[in-house]
Amino acid sequence: MKIYKGDALEQLKKIETESIDCIVTSPPYWQLRDYGVEGQLGLEKSLDEFLEKLTNIFQEAYRVLKETGTLFVNLGDTYSNSAAIPVCGRKGFFKGEEYEAFKRAEYLTEGVYDNKKQLSKFYIDKEGLLLYVVGKDGNIVTLYDIDFGMSRIRNKNILVEILGEILEKEKEQQEFERKKNEELKELERRRKTIEMEKEELREKLGLLESDQGLINKQIENTRNQGKVLDMHIKNTYRKIIKSIEF
Repeated sequence: MKIYKGDALEQLKKIETESIDCIVTSPPYWQLRDYGVEGQLGLEKSLDEFLEKLTNIFQEAYRVLKETGTLFVNLGDTYSNSAAIPVCGRKGFFKGEEYEAFKRAEYLTEGVYDNKKQLSKFYIDKEGLLLYVVGKDGNIVTLYDIDFGMSRIRNKNILVEILGEILEKEKEQQEFERKKNEELKELERRRKTIEMEKEELREKLGLLESDQGLINKQIENTRNQGKVLDMHIKNTYRKIIKSIEF
């Protein structure tokens, strides 16, 4: 028998991969007890930080477990005299049948799972009341037991109702997107039509300006001809007057 004493995460890293048959553990609950150890698990400032540390530990537990290995975890869903957390997460220890069960889960949506801002996909097993979070690499990141604090049958009914509402909202969103795209296409068609009409008007305006230029030239020529004719008439009068005086 070999005993490892110290930080769980660091000690697990010393153990050979897939060499352990069974792990039994009861991690400290979050914000429930101070064991007087510096850097201890359970006194993190945020629940996310606590879960992240647990995740790192159980990922190592997953690594050292044999393919046929078993992990027993005693971890409650209460903290510091608060009410039960309705959804309890289990991370990093998916083996054999548990992974096979994931195959029946249906794709739900995708989004950012944690404060690492990494995009994940969410799958839901309505029969097993399980929610899977899958990373961009295709590996299961987290498994959540869906529990609304009711009986299993009631939990299933509530889940079906919620998923039904989500489906209706998605249909409404799809219909909105369809109408929006149609309206945008129509507005784009009208915009192009207006641009064509403006171009035609510009061409007509150009022709009108050209015609106006020709008319202005004709008016100017007519005025010049009138001035020439007027001078000719005046000269003719002068000649007549001079001839009369002689």
